[in-house]
Amino acid sequence: MTPSGLQAQAQALVLALSLSACGSSLSVKNAETFSRALDTTTVAADAGFRRLADMDVADQDVRAADAFVFDGGALNLALDRSLLDEIEKRRAILRALHRYADALAAVVSIKDRDTLDAALAHAGDDIGAVAADFDGGGDDLAQTASDAFRFIAVRLIAHDLDKKLAPIVRGAHGDLQRVVVQYKTDLRNDAGGGFIALLDGAIAGQVAHRRKMLMVLRKDRRTDREALYDAVIKARQDVRALERTRDAFDALPPALDSLLAAHAALAEPASSDAAATAALFAEDARQLAAIFEDLRQDRNETP
Repeated sequence: MTPSGLQAQAQALVLALSLSACGSSLSVKNAETFSRALDTTTVAADAGFRRLADMDVADQDVRAADAFVFDGGALNLALDRSLLDEIEKRRAILRALHRYADALAAVVSIKDRDTLDAALAHAGDDIGAVAADFDGGGDDLAQTASDAFRFIAVRLIAHDLDKKLAPIVRGAHGDLQRVVVQYKTDLRNDAGGGFIALLDGAIAGQVAHRRKMLMVLRKDRRTDREALYDAVIKARQDVRALERTRDAFDALPPALDSLLAAHAALAEPASSDAAATAALFAEDARQLAAIFEDLRQDRNETP
């Protein structure tokens, strides 16, 4: 099918869903609540990952300067991308979820045809990168995400036009559930691994390095007491900021659980839980956003 044919079919789907919404306005309202909450969740979590990336770069700057100035090492101007690349892989999954939020929001709004076209046109942009970046295929999270979010471009366009919102959501739920469950496991798995464990290692490394360099400063007779005092305070603040950011991710798994519960209820138009679960997801998303916003304001960062 040509791109223009896809767009025409997509617009027809929007019209059909909008007309059917007259008899199911509550379902549409719940879908809108869900979409906004999913948008809030992905934006908040992505801000947390971006913050971690910025802090990793800052820590690398400190280490490079310490090695050059105090240890007599070579001047290293290159970034170590090991943690940065791991962060980017997790952000790619959030982008895919964000695409779904955009597409679903557009489907339930006749006024948003352009957004639907854009969401569908760009829905697959991140899929190839996600699949390539995560460990190389098989059963890893990237392949799951790649498979899961194909429905954004496929099901929202090619679904029978006489079907309503619930069957579209129901058809997507299994894929969504698989990727969200694996995303939670990736954050912290039962064996003690996962992304949180990776952060714990980074924190331990930073603590060890700062302690070593503070001892070097204290032994250096050229270091005055005020400079040493300031260095200790700065080191403690930096480590504490990284620990607080790591702890903030503890609020993400509950939000993901609420996401799945709300999406499952949205797939069943007769469910009495749809409004309540959508509202709970919205509240969990709001709390998650507030946690990361508090961290940003503590450091006077720009959004």
